Amino acid sequence: MTYLIIDTSTDLCLIALVDGNQILSERVFLHLNKLSKNLLTSVQDLLGQHGVTINELNHIAVGIGPGSYTGTRVGATVAKSLAFGLNVLVKPFYSPLAFLPNQNGSFAFLLPTRSGEYFVVQGTISSSTTVQKCAALLSAQTLLSELKGVDFFIGPSTHPLSDALKAKPCFEPCANLPVLVQHLSTVQPIPAESVELQYLHTPFHTSSAAKQQCLLQKYLPIS
Repeated sequence: MTYLIIDTSTDLCLIALVDGNQILSERVFLHLNKLSKNLLTSVQDLLGQHGVTINELNHIAVGIGPGSYTGTRVGATVAKSLAFGLNVLVKPFYSPLAFLPNQNGSFAFLLPTRSGEYFVVQGTISSSTTVQKCAALLSAQTLLSELKGVDFFIGPSTHPLSDALKAKPCFEPCANLPVLVQHLSTVQPIPAESVELQYLHTPFHTSSAAKQQCLLQKYLPIS
């Protein structure tokens, strides 16, 4: 099963060509709000690097947010258009799942909203699987009780929270395609017209340090 991953919900554009659970080719770059000009070209170059034609894709995986309104829509529009044109299904995923650390255990990715609530994606990571368990809006008052059993957190939204949460390890968002691919192996594809996007008024961004990691490091599977 050869498929394409597209996520454009943050200040980074993530695209990858995957066969089964093996990443054949990948690109992660700062899109500088020029996705309408360079996303399709980047996808074409990515496929060409590995000698794969677009007609060989079995499905498309796309990040549905939460994230930048315009950025998320551009990536989703390209993914859905390709799926319609190729008559293939789409695997949607919450975009934070593309920015998880190489860390085994239960996690919560926290994103603040202007209403004072937090959009939280929870799941578990092991040496062979990444599973999303739930995604929901939680109030700051309920975070402690709802996330009591979580092993670690991801996201800058953890910084203003109570000492009880700060006592757990906290990671900055950084692109990690191998962990995302593990998750996608558990996702059932759906028709493109059924894909629904998620938006936040305050989209998350990768930190400067994380950007450097994303652009310079070779992604490694969880050991």
